Amino acid sequence: MLQTGSREGIRKESVSQSLISVQVCMRPSLFSPLCDIATKVAKGQYLDAALFDTTLSLLASAATGYLLSGQCPTRTGSVHGSLAPYQHFRTRTGRLIIAALNDDQFARLATVLGRASLCDDLRFKTNRDRVAHRGALEHELEDALSSRDAAEWANLLRDADVPCGPINTVAEALQDSQVTARDLRIELQRATTGAIPGIAYPVRFSKTPVVYAKAPPLLGQDTESVLTWMLHLDEGTLGSLRERGVI
Repeated sequence: MLQTGSREGIRKESVSQSLISVQVCMRPSLFSPLCDIATKVAKGQYLDAALFDTTLSLLASAATGYLLSGQCPTRTGSVHGSLAPYQHFRTRTGRLIIAALNDDQFARLATVLGRASLCDDLRFKTNRDRVAHRGALEHELEDALSSRDAAEWANLLRDADVPCGPINTVAEALQDSQVTARDLRIELQRATTGAIPGIAYPVRFSKTPVVYAKAPPLLGQDTESVLTWMLHLDEGTLGSLRERGVI
């Protein structure tokens, strides 16, 4: 949290990155002991993935940069530490992320914005120059961007092959054309409540596509079947648990 957010304050992620990171790391790790079993090299092994360990791995270049330089990263908002322009900018309405990763992309950006003269400005000739004069560059670009809406600029910049994207609300993200093109919205049927909306698994399998066979259960929906299956409880025992309010 000391790295995320604006320069003025600390921002908390809206979802638990620690929980997500340990799941992401565990999924491919599961295949290693399975391969050992398939080749009869071993009988399997325990996998240990701690929340702290996997969260620390998310620091990536930030951690490497500190280990190499001894300098702690600071909060920079959406700004990229070594590239410019690579951040969000204010437009007439809304904000737009622009990532001009090299001199060619910066030249196309400047041309689309009607500020081709920026390419001849010694402060902005190279990426190193632009990083060194990031504040002045941000002022110049936002002045140009203030003439149109974020969506208009996004279309113009994409046509010029300049990487960019609007900062969407959750509703806007779910209405993006890619959601339909990639079949990212799903509905799972539940007899008692009807359709339950959800988000599809993000990986596509060419031979064994993901099957969404069952909606998330209601509270306690599968308790008795699990107790019967795992603990071999009979109906009399289950009835007693029900009467006492245990299940």
